[in-house]
Amino acid sequence: MSTPSSAHGPNPGLIFEIVNAYQKTAALKAAIELELFSEIGKGIDTASAIAKGIGASERGTRILCDFLTLMGLLSKEGDRYSLSLEARIFLDKSSPGYFGGATRFMLDPNLMAPFEELAKIVKDGRTTLPAEGTVSYDNPIWVEFAEAMAPMQFMASQEIAGIVAGEGEMSVLDIAAGLFGIAIAQKNRKAKVTALDWAQCAGGRVGECEKDGGCGAAFAAGGRCLYGGVRRALRCGAGHELLSSFRYSDLRAIDE
Repeated sequence: MSTPSSAHGPNPGLIFEIVNAYQKTAALKAAIELELFSEIGKGIDTASAIAKGIGASERGTRILCDFLTLMGLLSKEGDRYSLSLEARIFLDKSSPGYFGGATRFMLDPNLMAPFEELAKIVKDGRTTLPAEGTVSYDNPIWVEFAEAMAPMQFMASQEIAGIVAGEGEMSVLDIAAGLFGIAIAQKNRKAKVTALDWAQCAGGRVGECEKDGGCGAAFAAGGRCLYGGVRRALRCGAGHELLSSFRYSDLRAIDE
């Protein structure tokens, strides 16, 4: 049977598209760092005006905007640019759905470095990163994850809390402590939330939330913060009515 590509003969287009995919990643990363989408979201729509707003050259801005147009993140009519629906919701910092900051974690050089030596990794059967890589105990990259990925979790945490929080007393073990436990505590002041994570991550998340006033509810009903990995989670799980936010890194964690 002929495949769609073989029906009209071999086509190397797919191969070249894969090889050049890094260009799209780099363009998106640059646009987010320059806050280009946010600038266009203000109604600033010509290359010269956008360049002035983001502190960049007009030529470089025009080339980047044209490439983003080809990628489908911008539209262009004449010399004026506008945001696509996806860019307006997810890449404009004025949008409640903005999660452009997630690229700080997803494109972290330490996270991307092993892909440069993927053939070696396949041969050796292990990462090129030290120790156990990103899942080594208390790896600081998960602090970056907590801070950068929070906007992506916010809407989901609010929806889940609306479904499960209820109104009466309940005990919640928030594994990989984050927005889910906090959202439940905010909606149900009688919920007792135990936040469990590696020390750097839990300390960073709780401290960040206390700083912006969002975490007070999580501890108002006698909540607490525990440090540890999956083994401690299994020991602590009994007696809790709800477990939340389990992630793969916890499966590899070595408990204290």
